Amino acid sequence: MSELAKSRKKGDTPSRRSPFKREHLLMFGLEITQSGMDSQHVSTVTAVRCLFCMHLGRDSVELVDGRKHQRTQNVKYFSPPFRKENFTAHVKS
Repeated sequence: MSELAKSRKKGDTPSRRSPFKREHLLMFGLEITQSGMDSQHVSTVTAVRCLFCMHLGRDSVELVDGRKHQRTQNVKYFSPPFRKENFTAHVKS
């Protein structure tokens, strides 16, 4: 286990913080669903959702042997840390 992980106590903030970037709204088709104020009275985004999932639905999944899974009606919600690779992986899948 790394020294950073050992020194961090339960409930501490993660070492890699990724605040939400507004340019990701248009780039990945996201909508802010929750925001709050931090200690410096600056608005911070706490949750976003995928508008593609909301309006178009998710793609159906076809298995190797030709069977299909039923399409899910769930909308994908993201919470901090907001990392670009998380949005990219969801859009690709």
